[in-house]
Amino acid sequence: MTIEAIITSVIFVAVFAFILSEKIDRMVVSICGATAMIVVGNIRGFYSYEQALSMIELDTIILLLGMMTLISMLEKTGAFEYMAIKIAQLSKGRPVMLFLMLVTTTAFISMFLDNVTTVVLIAPVTIAITKLLKLSCVPYLIGEAILSNIGGLATIVGDPPNLIIGSSVQDLSFISFMLHLGPFALIVFLLTAFLFIKIFKKDFDKEPSEIKVMMSMKPEDSITDREGAKKLIYVFSIIIFGFFIAEYIHIRPSLIAITGAAIGFIFTKYNIEETISRVDVSILIFFSGLFITVGGLKYSGVLDLMATSLTGLAKHDMLLCCIVTIWVAAFASAILDNIPFTIAMIPMIQSLGQHLGDMNAITPLWWALALGVGLGGNGSVIGATANVIVVKLSEKTDTPITSKVWSKSGLITTMISLVLTSVLFWVFYNFMCTK
Repeated sequence: MTIEAIITSVIFVAVFAFILSEKIDRMVVSICGATAMIVVGNIRGFYSYEQALSMIELDTIILLLGMMTLISMLEKTGAFEYMAIKIAQLSKGRPVMLFLMLVTTTAFISMFLDNVTTVVLIAPVTIAITKLLKLSCVPYLIGEAILSNIGGLATIVGDPPNLIIGSSVQDLSFISFMLHLGPFALIVFLLTAFLFIKIFKKDFDKEPSEIKVMMSMKPEDSITDREGAKKLIYVFSIIIFGFFIAEYIHIRPSLIAITGAAIGFIFTKYNIEETISRVDVSILIFFSGLFITVGGLKYSGVLDLMATSLTGLAKHDMLLCCIVTIWVAAFASAILDNIPFTIAMIPMIQSLGQHLGDMNAITPLWWALALGVGLGGNGSVIGATANVIVVKLSEKTDTPITSKVWSKSGLITTMISLVLTSVLFWVFYNFMCTK
């Protein structure tokens, strides 16, 4: 191992450690990591500033920017609050039915919108409803976070890791993600929902109060811009349709998303500066910094070394290599954030394809990686950004979510879902080898 490989590995591990500690903002950590990689690369002559910039996946950044901007506009109309209250009334305050309707809606929305944004919008309303009914918000919030991650697994735009994988591998289309990962997501969703009802049986058996007050609420009062909501829903429908046909018209999803955001501004005439100010730009900077940091590993030869170590296993038994990838990715995502882990794994798998001399041979590894990071992130409170958000929101309630409480449901359901996923991957392995 060269001195360059050692130094870049130390920088990368330090970046991971600081992200995990949460003592410093993750955006700041990623910027410092990127800067350190560029400085060391320039001094040692293996990683230039130009190479660092080329490592940033603009497809990912633009797609995120477009979708986040549209969400910012739709949030302003009150459409998400309307939907949550409507669901609560349809459940008539019955805890199990309320849970199923909330998590099903959250998972469905997460298929087409970033699950982090979905949780940010749905969770506060969930807290308000459970407070009104004098129910514990814990099973609902944990369920929404976990099942939003599972719902997001089904599409290329639903979960940040999928978004990153899809942007890095051009042959993996919106439809490809739905066909290969959608069935997994549906089966795991049903299993997880069933397990949650069993695990939180005492909470769901509790008789709610103030049902009459909830039923008397008028969902339409939460809509602040009815015309704007209608127009933006039309725009979203066009964008989702565009994602489906993107591979046939040879247009990247990122272009569709950013164009949709522009059309949204034209239709609603919302103030651009005010709308953009509500977009979490720090996420985009965080991603960019991580892309550059991982680039340092690539150009120092670390990823090639790791890929070489996997080449033997992949040549001998690709299916076993995929199953190992699922579990390693899941374990890593449970103790770390699944986003930086995904960014680190992508160039390594690409390097493995080069070693094998056939990029199509690594196709099942992309699905294995997506399944591993998507499901493994549910194993702990820090495994996925959506998890961190609901935990922080719960701290403002009478029943805050602790790591112990999360493990009671998240860790158990994750382990069972990983076992089931591994079996299904083995059964349908030939199909998983296709794009």
